[in-house]
Amino acid sequence: MRTKNEKKSAETKSAWKELNHRIGDNNVKLLLIAVGMFLIMAALRPKLFLNPISLRTMGVQMAEMGLFSIAMMIVFISGGIDLSIIAIANLTSVLIGLLMQMPAVEAGSAGTIALMIVLSFIIAIVMGIILGGINGYLIARFSLQPMLVTLGTMNLYMGIAIVLTKGKALSGFPPMVTDFGNGTPLGIPVPFIILVVVVAAIAVILNHTKYGFDLKLFGTNALASRFSGIPNTVVTVKTYIISGVISAITGVEMMTRTNTARADFGNSYLFISILCAILGGTAPEGGEGSLLGLVLAFTILQILSSGFNMLSISSIMKDFIWGALLLGVMALNHVIAERRRKQI
Repeated sequence: MRTKNEKKSAETKSAWKELNHRIGDNNVKLLLIAVGMFLIMAALRPKLFLNPISLRTMGVQMAEMGLFSIAMMIVFISGGIDLSIIAIANLTSVLIGLLMQMPAVEAGSAGTIALMIVLSFIIAIVMGIILGGINGYLIARFSLQPMLVTLGTMNLYMGIAIVLTKGKALSGFPPMVTDFGNGTPLGIPVPFIILVVVVAAIAVILNHTKYGFDLKLFGTNALASRFSGIPNTVVTVKTYIISGVISAITGVEMMTRTNTARADFGNSYLFISILCAILGGTAPEGGEGSLLGLVLAFTILQILSSGFNMLSISSIMKDFIWGALLLGVMALNHVIAERRRKQI
């Protein structure tokens, strides 16, 4: 029989082995990084970083970053990419902004404006279906490269927005509109609430629907997917529609928050959404993606971004860091994938 010390030693080794196994998981690593970054920033600037106003601001900024990242993750899982997500958001916000500036709306009662806000989200869903559907149809029907198609539609949608606004920013919407976008029911910013709702909806779609299973198989191997009886064309169109709807909803959120609609707003989010998706463990070649990993990834980037602002790090240096981080993560993922292949 083993002594008590031997049993304790065996239990300790087993615990360490289990911990090492868990740390090897990407999501656990991201969680540890997120907690570590939060503690570091809180220690460096406790009065600024832990201020309730700062935390609410982080929640708002993280919402926009997160929504665009989810839209990008969905198309990444399918093996594609959507460069038009920002253009879809801006075109949607411009169209709704023009409606908000109609005399009947500006002079309307509080009930009329509240109804218009509700209609804005319905219009956004319709716009997302149309614009995202165009992307998906062109890619699936004509077997075109997603990067080239969405690059083309990005410029098309942006061009339409520029023509509609004549290159100017739309602003001066009814106060109730901005009150909604900057509202904090129970102390929680409205944009963050929208993010939570979208994350929950995507979690259900990816993990509890036939489409979610079909999407992952299609992204892993399109030929095997087709021979399995999965309608690849339908899956592709649905994927870009979901991406378009999320982007369009984000456009409404940005417009109501900033009281502005522009054709070129938020271009930096395109690169950051790609960085978040890859950092969160989504494979750009398709078939693999973790929503939890993505949430942790954009949380980490938001903590870093807020920390950089508090430490007065320039935007040029931030761009350098984001670019270096993307290249580093891609290189690390490649090394890990090669090791797994050798082990197999």
